[in-house]
Amino acid sequence: MKYRWVENPEASADLVSKGEQFNLTPIQLQIFSSRQLLKDEDLELYINGSFEPSTVDDLKLMKDLDKAVNRITEALTSSERIVIYGDYDVDGITSSALLYQFFQVYAYFRKVKLDVFTLLPERLRDGYGLKKAGIDRALELEANLIITVDNGISSNEAIEYAGQSDVDVIVIDHHRVPDPPPPAYAIVNPRQKDCLYPYKGFSAVGLVYKITDALAANLLSDDERIRFLERYIDLVAIGTYQDMSPLTGENRLLVKKGIEVIDSLRQSKETNLKGINELLRVTGRINEKVNHETLGFSIGPMINASGRISSPVKAFNLLTTRNHDEARELALELKSINDRRRELTSAAFEEALKIIDQQGLDQNAVILLQSDKWHQGIIGLIAQRVGDYYKRSCIAMSNYKSKYYTGSARGFGSFD
Repeated sequence: MKYRWVENPEASADLVSKGEQFNLTPIQLQIFSSRQLLKDEDLELYINGSFEPSTVDDLKLMKDLDKAVNRITEALTSSERIVIYGDYDVDGITSSALLYQFFQVYAYFRKVKLDVFTLLPERLRDGYGLKKAGIDRALELEANLIITVDNGISSNEAIEYAGQSDVDVIVIDHHRVPDPPPPAYAIVNPRQKDCLYPYKGFSAVGLVYKITDALAANLLSDDERIRFLERYIDLVAIGTYQDMSPLTGENRLLVKKGIEVIDSLRQSKETNLKGINELLRVTGRINEKVNHETLGFSIGPMINASGRISSPVKAFNLLTTRNHDEARELALELKSINDRRRELTSAAFEEALKIIDQQGLDQNAVILLQSDKWHQGIIGLIAQRVGDYYKRSCIAMSNYKSKYYTGSARGFGSFD
């Protein structure tokens, strides 16, 4: 017998009382119990919670956020050149797009000229993260300030290199903080030491949302700030959900509100994100109510495919264009790229199954696979599929068009 069913014990009297208090069915109550979400404040947030823009006091709890906001404000008001350095996955692309959109909104309301560039690395050419080559590209653009989003927390050498040219670097990243942290001008990451912000589960786009909230409080009127936060929260929902960040606490509220915004603006000419509507249109979901599956199986994969096997710039352009024809053209291109990604993944998965069968790798505690045929952009998907299929952890590696192997690992169950 391969699997063993374990029946949960009956609910305690306290648990039953909690269920009556919040009008929960036994199954709902058991789910909350298994996720350790039985405090009144947790249940209230999950059941009745709704999105509200952060107060300035809340934002001040995020370490270095004030420092980052003041430096960005100085750059904007002094016409310094800003370079956003993002990443090629959905979180990195939506983070870059959100920050860029804020700068556009600021320039529009204040009638000023914008001097902002965005650099997005390509997987095969550049690899992950900020490197010296990325700094050189920013220096070629004569950057005065570099803002990394969804990367940079491990780029100590590159950031030190930028400092040698008197270029400040602000890091907005949610990944684990190394010791020592990079010598950046400011680091916005709730996982760093001495950060008092209570919620630690943000993806990068959630952190960018916090930054833009604080910037809006500094640079926009109250009405303009609320309009921005409500209009662009759809980017936060897409990046947070697709990055598989925990849907707890603030993330849950952000994703919930973002889905509502995407749904309310379907087919609307009022939306600032015409590309999202075009993605819904080319997937045949423009007339369907938007939910989490829309993010996970329609919008998200097409944005992700751009960075996996093509250029993330295409997805970034889709999320920032205000031209309907351009949005339509880019959406069709992303659909084509995603169709190709599916074909590559299916073929690679079938090859992986053959390798495992021929070499008896399914007898190992961890399955290790390698190939020179698999595109580096899909090896994470292969590791995930194989791991799910064999119910164990998997590491997939490829040296496709490279002297070096690139690997991706996926744990199974509670194994990380």
